[in-house]
Amino acid sequence: MHMPMAMLMLCYGVSNRLTLMAMGQWQWQQMPMHMQNDGMVMMNGMNMPSSMTMHSHGFGDSKLIALYDLSERCRRRLVAGVGLQLPTGSIRQQSR
Repeated sequence: MHMPMAMLMLCYGVSNRLTLMAMGQWQWQQMPMHMQNDGMVMMNGMNMPSSMTMHSHGFGDSKLIALYDLSERCRRRLVAGVGLQLPTGSIRQQSR
């Protein structure tokens, strides 16, 4: 399965200690399928080829993240984060 993806990430520094991030992605998916025999005959009499490739593309899930710097030391940092993953992708994509 071949799944390239492009991701956009936006960051905004609310203060020196708090950063907000938003991430979204666009995915392309391709899956070649091969059958062991010479193809398959469906119930309606239509023949399926012995190999074919399924394609799909579209938005994936989005993420919202907040990062907070817990320490003020210059040499070391301790950062806590909390995030939310939003199901913005489609689950109904079909082969074109």
